[in-house]
Amino acid sequence: MSTRSQPKPCQHCSQAVHIRYGIQFEATGRWWLVCPTCWDPLSRNNPFCRYGGTWKAGG
Repeated sequence: MSTRSQPKPCQHCSQAVHIRYGIQFEATGRWWLVCPTCWDPLSRNNPFCRYGGTWKAGG
């Protein structure tokens, strides 16, 4: 029996997505799981940005 993971919300915009990126983008060092749409503007020219991995909903 195949189980399919449900989309999870982006921790920045709350959009339900199947792919999220773990990033730090603030001086606080907090880790966020964000969607590809949010990742680009949050990471661009951001000295605090650090990539920590990709979460994918399985199938």
